[in-house]
Amino acid sequence: MVAAASSLLPLFSGIGRPIIGSISDKLGRRRTILAVGLVLTVFTMILAIRSPIAYITSTVAIGILGGSLITLFASLI
Repeated sequence: MVAAASSLLPLFSGIGRPIIGSISDKLGRRRTILAVGLVLTVFTMILAIRSPIAYITSTVAIGILGGSLITLFASLI
């Protein structure tokens, strides 16, 4: 299961970047970074639940949101 979740991370990172990018165009970079950080915190805590569904769901969410942080932070510099 770890291998399957590991393969999902880069896939959803690529999917999430344009989605979060368009959201940040509407909300602003700083607000989007704050919102993404808060949601990432929640999904990181969900990883503490030792359930396969929770693990895969968190991995997908972390992929979508975590990949977008790279481009959001870079645009602030």
